[in-house]
Amino acid sequence: MKLERPELFDGRDLLLFFLFASLIAFFSLTFEYYRFTKLTLFDDAIVDAEVVQQYSKQKEGKAYQVLKLRMDKGGVFYTTGSNAIRDLQGYRLEMLIQTGRITFIDYLQNFFVYSKIIGIYPERSVRVTLSEEIAQIHASLVTGEIFGALFVASPMDQGLRERLSALGISHLLAISGFHLGVLSFLAFWIFYPFYKRVQHCCMPYRHGNRDLFIMVGVVLFGYLLFLDFVPSLVRAFTMMMVGFVLYDRGLRVISIQTLLISVILLIACWPRLFFALGFWLSVSGVFFILLFLEHFSHWQKRWQFIGIHIWVYLMMLPVSLALFETFSIYHPLSIIWTMLFILFYPLELFLHLVGAGAWLDTGLLQILNLGTAQKLSLAWYVVVIQFIAAVAAIRYKKMLIPLLGIVFAVFIHAVYEVA
Repeated sequence: MKLERPELFDGRDLLLFFLFASLIAFFSLTFEYYRFTKLTLFDDAIVDAEVVQQYSKQKEGKAYQVLKLRMDKGGVFYTTGSNAIRDLQGYRLEMLIQTGRITFIDYLQNFFVYSKIIGIYPERSVRVTLSEEIAQIHASLVTGEIFGALFVASPMDQGLRERLSALGISHLLAISGFHLGVLSFLAFWIFYPFYKRVQHCCMPYRHGNRDLFIMVGVVLFGYLLFLDFVPSLVRAFTMMMVGFVLYDRGLRVISIQTLLISVILLIACWPRLFFALGFWLSVSGVFFILLFLEHFSHWQKRWQFIGIHIWVYLMMLPVSLALFETFSIYHPLSIIWTMLFILFYPLELFLHLVGAGAWLDTGLLQILNLGTAQKLSLAWYVVVIQFIAAVAAIRYKKMLIPLLGIVFAVFIHAVYEVA
């Protein structure tokens, strides 16, 4: 008989954890508020910031540039400039920004300010340089953008994002848990033979799995640092760390409580994540995966594999329609693309390492050209009702019936509207 691993917290312990997390959140918010007051001490402030995205827009027939910048001392803001501004993506700028109208809530989110560029530092971000080197491997600008987003989380053009959203595969390019899992496996595979030799001759009584996990964790944290702490990746990394600690202590790893603990710790330590859409989309996806495993873990592995992809697609469809308002008749094929992505991602990683990254570009472009996006929105109250039913289904399996009824109704409505 297989022993059931217990949860980390139960009853009063969970309340104590909430109190501990609240204390961390208090200090984190206090520190952020201190930074905010320094920034807004006067109506104008001089800051150093890196341009993480730059694109053109038009308003009333006039073209201009939009810059998204990350300040060295925390905070992300948008500003505009002349359409004649050269490509500044990846460069650090010294800027004069108008801070008189910024509120603390604005500061925790991505806010807009009027600004003036004072100077441009000559060094360019290694991340942007690497993204451009990846793009040079590909003859198509589209595939270059896709793999830049896939490997180094570089921003994509609005038109490309809409095409990916219409096909239901935007989540595949948002670096998160699956990507981190592949990288951790590769790191483990590289470290394992060297570590085993050292352990055999020098430290035979060491806990090998624990040491290897620490080594892999250091590599993954370096990748996280390199990507400037992408919210979805931060969630995945934290869950991986929490999961290993729980596993090492003989506690249950795959549970909704593990997700809850990770989310609370992350928001307590980094309050900005509360306003990060990518973070919440990542959390929602993991929540629905865990809900599936909560009720259907007794299925055979092959049926679990198929069922979980269909389940997550249906569960995330209302959220996708409410947020992105795009759909196409080929959208349901994302279930197949997601399954194939398990092979596609490590294969493309290998092909790019050996200089053959453009090998599958033709097939990828054919998939991207399937159909056209159609506007299709969904009222947010449907998503709210869905999540209420999903939370209730954690404890009451009967709630799966109305939950599945809601998502199937949304799916049939979406297909009917575009057919």
